[in-house]
Amino acid sequence: MSIDVEGQQFIAAYEVAAAEAAAWTQVRDLRLWTAAQFCRHELGMSMRSTAAELGVSRSTLARSAWNERGTNPNTWDTMSDRAHEIDDEVLIRVGLGDYASPQARFDAGLISVFERDSLLDYHRRREMRIPDQIREAVEKYPGISNLDLPRMIVMAVPQGSVPDLRAHAEESQCTVDTDDRWWPAESISPN
Repeated sequence: MSIDVEGQQFIAAYEVAAAEAAAWTQVRDLRLWTAAQFCRHELGMSMRSTAAELGVSRSTLARSAWNERGTNPNTWDTMSDRAHEIDDEVLIRVGLGDYASPQARFDAGLISVFERDSLLDYHRRREMRIPDQIREAVEKYPGISNLDLPRMIVMAVPQGSVPDLRAHAEESQCTVDTDDRWWPAESISPN
């Protein structure tokens, strides 16, 4: 029994090309959907003018990006790892490295280890609920002041304002003393 090496190489090359094509399709679909939603909701454009602006046919736009099924079926989180890598490579090559993932930016030598870790931590906290972020910050820095706590929380607030997070104290299992310092709530046992 002999192994057809050339045939195996051809099959492997085909599978790699198919995976890259699928990754590029995911990237294209995500970008088309994002651009269409922006044109539709932010700019108030019609489907005809959006299709003309994006350079796609109306049928393609209607089929893939103009739907209102709640969310984009091809969200960034469901993209394959290879699609993420390709997107990062393209962003870095065209000089938009600031938009690439923290790991890709580090691999390309654009940021340091500390900056990569800080960005990864920021992205991790951004996915957490505010009470969970508060609890994590208070456990790390017991007695943190009400002025310093918002710097540890990732949330949207108007620039120059200090949000009052005391409404989240109970849900985050923390207490706030009279000096506006945050402490982990002690669990009181019935014994």
